[in-house]
Amino acid sequence: MSTFNSRSRSAVSTPQLGSPGFRRVAMLGALCAAFSITPIVAGAGIANASPLVPCNYGPVGSRLEVDCENRDYTPGTVRISAWCTNAAWIGWEERMAPQSRTHITRDCGPGAHPIVWFVSGKSDWERIQEELNDDD
Repeated sequence: MSTFNSRSRSAVSTPQLGSPGFRRVAMLGALCAAFSITPIVAGAGIANASPLVPCNYGPVGSRLEVDCENRDYTPGTVRISAWCTNAAWIGWEERMAPQSRTHITRDCGPGAHPIVWFVSGKSDWERIQEELNDDD
């Protein structure tokens, strides 16, 4: 069993609080933390793959703003899934008429903002095509 001896020297020197070395270590730690959580804080939106129902979306304060256009001659569906900093989950599905536009706003609540979201727009024709391809 060993006891702490304040007079013994360690082989590893640690910077003292307020010294330039301490500031460098603190800055390096802050930068590592910032770069490791940037994808979470900045939002990890996933790109929409549909050419017939393209959507533009992103966070605006505590809200997730979504604009979609159904360019197809069949109805379409927009699906939204998002997590907020207050652990709230936003799930929303909205039908769109053929050849139409829609604007959807979902709010995380006071003091919170979206951190991860997925927005998908798809026409009924695209959905049917995917189902037919899955049957192969």
